[in-house]
This record gives sequence, structure tokens and C-alpha cells, in this order.
Amino acid sequence: MSTAEPSLEPAVQKDWLERASDFLNPILVKETRQALKSRSFVSVFLLMLISSWLISSIGVLYAYGPELSYAAAGRTFFTAYYTVLSIAVFIVVPQGAFRSIQSERDLQTFEMLTITTLSPRKIVWGKWWSAAVQTIVYYAAIAPFMMFTNLLRGISLPFIAFVLIWSFVGSICLAMIAITFSTFTKQRQAFGLLQFLLVMPLVMTLIGLLQLMAAVNGELPFDDAKFWLAQLIVVSLLIPAFVLFRQIATANLNFDGANRSTGIRISCFLLLVISLAWMLLFADPSVLSSLAGWGSAPLPTELVVTWVVTLGIWLWLVGLFAVTEDDRLSRRVRQEVPRSLVARFFVLPFFPGGGRGFLYFLMSVSLFAATMLYLVSVSKSAASHVDVKLQSPGMILAVVSYLLFYIGLTSFLGRSIRKIGTDLHAAHARVLGILMTSTGIIGPFLFVFWDYRFTQTTPSLMITNPFYTCYRLIYESDNSPPLAAIAALGALGLLLNLKNLFAGIRELMTTTAEPSAPTS
Repeated sequence: MSTAEPSLEPAVQKDWLERASDFLNPILVKETRQALKSRSFVSVFLLMLISSWLISSIGVLYAYGPELSYAAAGRTFFTAYYTVLSIAVFIVVPQGAFRSIQSERDLQTFEMLTITTLSPRKIVWGKWWSAAVQTIVYYAAIAPFMMFTNLLRGISLPFIAFVLIWSFVGSICLAMIAITFSTFTKQRQAFGLLQFLLVMPLVMTLIGLLQLMAAVNGELPFDDAKFWLAQLIVVSLLIPAFVLFRQIATANLNFDGANRSTGIRISCFLLLVISLAWMLLFADPSVLSSLAGWGSAPLPTELVVTWVVTLGIWLWLVGLFAVTEDDRLSRRVRQEVPRSLVARFFVLPFFPGGGRGFLYFLMSVSLFAATMLYLVSVSKSAASHVDVKLQSPGMILAVVSYLLFYIGLTSFLGRSIRKIGTDLHAAHARVLGILMTSTGIIGPFLFVFWDYRFTQTTPSLMITNPFYTCYRLIYESDNSPPLAAIAALGALGLLLNLKNLFAGIRELMTTTAEPSAPTS
């Protein structure tokens, strides 16, 4: 009987940290090691420490001196420390996350990542987790100085914790947005333009936060129910928005034959549902009275108008991307088609394709219109929180008709230009839709140079401008474009896409599901 020969290799006992790192995202480990050893990270870290030390020394020795024990210096010190932290987490971290994808392409290592077992989703998560780790390290550098402000007068520990928590959330959300922006192009010239366009919002965000810090003056209404209701609203919208950006980044890194649409459409629809649900809650006086003691005062006119305009633009933007997709299903997407016809019916609007995208757009617009109609009925109640003059069936009809017209015409023209040449794709159709919508909004105002009174004498010339029409329907319904003509535009946009819509439905319902590829 033969015995197994003992192994000649020495047994290496891994410590707990090394064993734990085996379960981490490889991109996270790689990016974190590179970032913590880079000169930029070390420079920013040292500058934060030096700046905080100078603020403490100058403030204690020269600004306040012996009066530090009696003055309310906590707010001033906290604002100075927070400015140092904000520059790092709102400018440096998102910019580093933005450059992480392009650095892979510059070093010609991105192709190596794509041929490994790492999926695009893991690549995005790894880049984002690396940005989150850097943010935590910057927080660790500034935390002792922040706690120092709590020992002074004029600022409380709950305020410090609240600001730091929301700043951390904002930093990691900006990092995900930056990663998403970096996946929009592979060309270095366009990447530089995107980086320039990203810097401006980041700087504006930093300036706005610092101004907000100065306005609150170290005090927040923690005992007010409305304050926490506002935080709940922001969190409920922020989570699906974060998932949406992650889905977009993953789709941009995925190959052409993959399913890039389902996750994005589900996230967009979830955002719409949450927004409409909050509006319905605000329209119900019993709910608001129990949650925040709102009372019987109606919602401000500006709030309702802003809500309607924002959702209208959101539906137009989502529809612009959904209806311009290629209608053909790739073999990889066919593997994801459910075998049950009932399941196919429910997932039909969320699968890729321009015809199914138009169905998805109709479903979203119908939900929006149904909510608005419900608000019309609620606004007739004396205890309603909705201003009745803002809710009219005519305005709802106008908003829905304009969305159907512009998105429907974009879908029709997009399919038409693809038949002209094979080098034309979805991006060209979307640019065409943006130009067409912009012309419809801005074009009628060119008549002002001819006669500034034309809007009063011939309002029908403004029929292509949805903002002007809705304003007239709300405040001056007697001097607005005819609703029949506006409804005809919406019907035209719908009729132009009915054939393609039914073709998209028939394709998915009758297709044969491809067998899944064997996994090793």
C-alpha cells in the first residue's frame, strides 16, 4: 500500500486581514492600494492636516486668545474645518473617481479587465468603493478637529453628526455620478470636455453647501416633524437615483449585445412612482396632519408648478432614451426572456427596444396623468392641500399631448433616419429629438422681434411651446392655444408609433427563449 507523499511546499498561514481581503472586490483592493500610495492622495491628506492645524493655532492664539472660553467660537471653527473637508470630499474624491475609468484606458488595462471574470457591475462597484474608502480616510483626518469644536460654545454634537453624515452621503453619491459621467465616452478629447463640465457643478455644489452652512448658523430644527419628513423624502428619492446612476454606468461599460435597458427603466419607473406617491400624500390632509402637523393650508402654487414641470421634463428625458433604442433583440437578451407568457406580459415594457420603449413611455405618462386626475378630484374638497386653480383637466391634457407629440415624433424620425444609412444610430435620433423639441419651444418667440403683441392677438402661434401653453391654461385660459389642436398633436405622435409598438409587443411575446450559455 502506497502512502501519499508529504508536500514539499511550506504551509503559509494567512492572517485574518489577508483572508478577509480575499472576499473583497479585486478592483477595490487594486484602486485603494494605488490611491493610498499616490502623490495626489498624500498631498491632499497632508494639506488637510496642515490647514486644520493652522486654523486651530491661529484661531486659539490670535483670533480669540484668552476670550476663547467665553466666546461662541464653535461655529466659526466648525465652518473653517468643514470648508477644508468639503474641498476634499466634494472636489477631490469625485474627480479621482471620474479619472479612474480613463486611467485604465490610458494605461491600456481596461481591455484586460473586460476579459476577466469581473462583470461591468463589479468594476463600477470597485471604483465606487475605492472612492468611499478615500472619503473615510479624509474623515478620519478631520474628525479630531471636528470634535474639538464640540468643546467650544455655539455648536452642538447632533448638529456636527448630522452635517458630517449628510456630507458623507453627498460625497459618495457625487462619486457615483462622476463614475457614470466617465463612462459616456472613450475618446480622450471628449473625456476632457466631460471633466470640465463636471468641475462646474462640483464647485457650485461646494459653494452652495458653504452658503447653507452660513445660513443655518449652527442650528437645525431637530424637534420639528416637518424637518424629518423632508429628510425622509430626500432619502426615498436619493436611493433609487443612486441605483439609476449605477445602472447607467454598468450599461455603458457593457458590450453592445447585453441588456442595457431593463435596470435603467426599472429605476426610472421607481423614481416616478415614489415622486407621485409623495405628491398624493401631500394632497391628503389627514396624512400630513398626522405626519407633520401641516394643518389646512394649501400647498404653495410654486411648489405644485415646479413638481409638474419637473416630472414633465423627467418623462420627456426618459422617453427620449427609451423610444430610440434598436428594436432587435440580441441573442444574449433572448436568454433573459421568461418562458411564461404571463411573466413576459409583465416584463414587456422593461425589455430593450424602441417599440417596447414607447409602451414603457405610455405606461409612465398614463400613471402621471392618473395621479393628476386624482389631484383634480381631491382639490375640489375644502380641506384639500392642493390649490384648485392649478388643477384642470385641460392642463393635464396639454402636458400629456405635448409629451406624446415630441417623443412620438422623435421615435418616428429616429426609425426613418436609420433606414437611410446604417451608420446612423440611437444617438443621432436623440440629438434630433433634442433639436426638434428646442425648436418647438424657442422658435415661436422669434415672432417677438416682428411684433411683441403677437402672443395676445394670435396665441395659436405658440402652440408648439408647452411651457407657454400650460401657463396660459393655468392663469389665462381665455387667451391660450386651442386644446383641440394640442390634443391633435398628441394623437399624431401616438398614431405614428402604433405599428412599431405592436410589432415590439409581438416580437417579445412570440420569440423563442434562447438557452442559457453553459457556465464553467
